[in-house]
Amino acid sequence: MCGGRYIFLPGGWLSGENELCVYLALDLLRVEVEDAAVMNVSESFFRERSINNKCEIESAEDLWKWLTESRYCGLAGWRLDSGQNLFFRGQASIGFGLTSSLYRQCRSFRREKRVKEEDLGRAESAIISEMRRQGIGRRMTDGQLLMVLQHHGIPTRLLDVCGSPFESLFFATNELHRRDGCLFLIYPHGDREGNTLKLWGNEALPWVDSFGGGGPVPQWTSAVYLAPHKSLDPRMHAQNGQFLVGGLSRVYSGQKMRLLGVSPDQSGGESRVPVELVPDVSSLNLNFLKIQTREPNFRWGGTAWVLVVKAEWKEDLMEKLQCHDPEISPDTMYPPLGEVSRLARFVVDRELVSNEKN
Repeated sequence: MCGGRYIFLPGGWLSGENELCVYLALDLLRVEVEDAAVMNVSESFFRERSINNKCEIESAEDLWKWLTESRYCGLAGWRLDSGQNLFFRGQASIGFGLTSSLYRQCRSFRREKRVKEEDLGRAESAIISEMRRQGIGRRMTDGQLLMVLQHHGIPTRLLDVCGSPFESLFFATNELHRRDGCLFLIYPHGDREGNTLKLWGNEALPWVDSFGGGGPVPQWTSAVYLAPHKSLDPRMHAQNGQFLVGGLSRVYSGQKMRLLGVSPDQSGGESRVPVELVPDVSSLNLNFLKIQTREPNFRWGGTAWVLVVKAEWKEDLMEKLQCHDPEISPDTMYPPLGEVSRLARFVVDRELVSNEKN
């Protein structure tokens, strides 16, 4: 009981001895409402931009055939090659923004304030310094360290993608079976020198001087790059994993993110994602297309398309993935190396015993 009052939250009743618990309860409720609002905006945007109808995808079978026949290569008026300039990301809920874990961490802390590029830079620098202080990252560049940290659940600005749609489809279907998921297809523009940033060549991160507006990476906040890895991590290889990286998304001249189901702004123009929520929908500067264009719009950092993966399709698609060659399942996507050392020793002993008998 808080000063004679109980507070009910979605998880149950909260009671306590003083007014502090009332404040905390209301604060938690406010955060949940804010998160729900952000998810509603993301869901509205991705549904409005989905290419399911354009591609005549109305069932799990339609989606599977569209992917196996590589029909996605015809989405644009320029050449698209999976794993070369086209990358894929699956998310289990259509309400999740296409955002990096570092952005989400900073966003959850700042809440009412907008996250700035400088916030990501300071947080990123602090994480790298602390990890090195803990003895992690010896003989690695800062970029290599970030790639390792990303795959061990530590927040970074790197966004996991796959070079094939099938591994990405696993992440869209493996969880939240009552929620529609998303499959994103992303073509990073990079800059005039190419679409790739190599994070193992220099000790410092290539964007570290860009927070003030200048630096080695031009127009950093509107850029999206591929960050390939040279990892021996079996999980990275099993997931056909790569990374995308870029500055925190902003809205620039000539850019708009139209939004379905929201009243037009006071100027009488089209409904758009509110400026303050743009990086919540996508923390990378991506142009989500519904129609084919002859060439990329280089005012954006990358071109993207989104497919809705219906909740009722997920079970069927998971079965198809398990029959895929090679198999795609939780065990193959998350190789259990830490659990098989005893098995490996047993296999050696068994082989030696068998050899002696022969």
